[in-house]
Amino acid sequence: MKDYKDLLEFKQVSRSLDDLNDTFSKLINIADQYNAADFILSNEYEFNNIVLYCYNKCQKNNDFINYAKNFGVIINYLENGDLFPSSDSKFKYRHNKTKRNSPNQDKRNLEIQLLGGDGIHNKAEEGIKPMTCSAGFWVSNGSQIFLASAGHCTLYGPYVKPPDDMSVDFLYLPWNSNNSVFYIGRMSIYSIIGSDKGYILKENDDRFNSVPAIRNSDDPDYPELPIVGDLPLSTRGAYLCKSGHTTHVTCGILHSFRAVQRVPGVPGNSTISTINDVWAARLISQKGDSGGPVFKFVLGEAGVRIVGMIVGAIKTINNISVSIFHPTDVISRRDNSSLMDLITVP
Repeated sequence: MKDYKDLLEFKQVSRSLDDLNDTFSKLINIADQYNAADFILSNEYEFNNIVLYCYNKCQKNNDFINYAKNFGVIINYLENGDLFPSSDSKFKYRHNKTKRNSPNQDKRNLEIQLLGGDGIHNKAEEGIKPMTCSAGFWVSNGSQIFLASAGHCTLYGPYVKPPDDMSVDFLYLPWNSNNSVFYIGRMSIYSIIGSDKGYILKENDDRFNSVPAIRNSDDPDYPELPIVGDLPLSTRGAYLCKSGHTTHVTCGILHSFRAVQRVPGVPGNSTISTINDVWAARLISQKGDSGGPVFKFVLGEAGVRIVGMIVGAIKTINNISVSIFHPTDVISRRDNSSLMDLITVP
């Protein structure tokens, strides 16, 4: 190691990896007992500690917080404005008396390249507050093509009235625009408990071209970043970027491979929604960026590799921004154990 000794830095730590993992598991179990929510729990080796990112309203969970303090965890209180809807969201079902939007409802000869990071929008109807999210990346399952995004993007509906498939229609929303007009397709395969992911079936084939690329229009030299594959990560400190409708392309450092988010559950499903298998990176995301792709530049390749998909974001009161995301393997793994295939450039 002589050749590398000047590049290495060793720090004495007080907690072993086993101790950190054990504390992490104990806190999750206690959170279940206290029915605690509105927080992200992250195992962060950089600090040799567990970090509890707690929304301001989480302070009412005094029993859980006091228990966590016994382990010496780091507690960061957050600004309001997380990416998730509140537990009192109003839901409305659409009576399916008429046919769904026809994919060919607009016949003008215009093909849109829908890229990762572009905006997507619930279909607006009377009494429903539409939700803005971001496109992730195109995947396929056999002959069907889907646009991956966050499952919680369905939360404001409108749903097709049961006993139909509880699917939600999505429209295209360009960057720097609040006008969503073109129908993409329906998200009928999604989850918001355990994992936060969903797949929008591309139904408007005449309108949208499923281009395997990421939107980067703020850079005139590289407005589109081709997707050449995915990339499993095993190194904390890796430099990552994301693209989203609200904050566009931002970059930062991966700092946790193990985190959990707990938010108020959806009425009729669960009191608490626990999102597992999330990683945390210090990069900026805001409302509307949910579902956007997380990616990495690889030296010598003429494109980028997908690392994951944004499912949440936080900002601490001392102005630290953290994004949480599912890694790519979680996104590609469906609940029935079948796999989605990432669409890449030839």
